[in-house]
Amino acid sequence: MSLQAMSPRRLAVLFMFGLMIGSLSVWAISAYLVLPSMRTYGRCPFCQSTRIRSAWPRFSDRLLLWLRAFRCEACLRRYYVLKREPKRRHQRAASHS
Repeated sequence: MSLQAMSPRRLAVLFMFGLMIGSLSVWAISAYLVLPSMRTYGRCPFCQSTRIRSAWPRFSDRLLLWLRAFRCEACLRRYYVLKREPKRRHQRAASHS
């Protein structure tokens, strides 16, 4: 069946279904990439080395807004860590006054 022969309602349902599947797969992949590194922020989750650095950005990193990419210099593997909100000094000072 071609897209032109489908009703607009069926096209809308298929579009929403595809959007749900796409967003769930992005969430599942990002969760799979983050889970090994949630416990050890300062160490590589694969080899436990402390020789880590920020990784060069990829196009896919722009889609994962809540993750930050790192690379281990010992085993050269790339992994992701959840971004943390930095505490701002002026907000803490204002809350103490």
